[in-house]
Amino acid sequence: MQQIIKIDSELSNRIWVIKAIAIMTIFFAHMPLASNYPPIVEKIYQLLGWIGVPTFFIMSGFLHKTITYAGWIKKVKRLIIPLLIWGILTYLVQCIKPSAMFSFVDLGKWIVGSKTYLYFVWVLLAIFILYSLYDNPILWMLVGTVSIIMTQYQIIPYTQFWTPYMNPLNFISYFSLGILLRRENEVNLFISIALLNAL
Repeated sequence: MQQIIKIDSELSNRIWVIKAIAIMTIFFAHMPLASNYPPIVEKIYQLLGWIGVPTFFIMSGFLHKTITYAGWIKKVKRLIIPLLIWGILTYLVQCIKPSAMFSFVDLGKWIVGSKTYLYFVWVLLAIFILYSLYDNPILWMLVGTVSIIMTQYQIIPYTQFWTPYMNPLNFISYFSLGILLRRENEVNLFISIALLNAL
């Protein structure tokens, strides 16, 4: 078994650069557009989001490591508590609009990521759970590819609540790619793929 890459300060700095670029693409993808923009501009903005999100999953896989039960508790707290706080605050901001009304059902949908960007945290947590049950990046890449194909051909029955973005199998291939790149000591390939996705 090959030795896993250690994250030194130089690699950490490069990862932060990739994160910054990915954050900018997602920011622009979610920025509201005026109604007079041509359709091509809307498509470009959507594409920016689809580029930035996989980059974060690739990085998450690259930085992922096996954890103990105590580590799991810590990780869940680190993900869920900020998510609940941020989810409630951002939902309340949405309720300031004149046409908006507060609803506990809508608040729940907002926090779990149904048609909101908060889906990312739940999907990432689901992927962590899947990897804790069976750690095999090749298998998960295959499963993820099949899920993406089934989603494209509308074979998976999504609903108004459960959208393709909430399906962890649609993102697990990117996460698995990050794991494989780290286990194979392909740090330069990781940087290249992550940057290509983020740019």
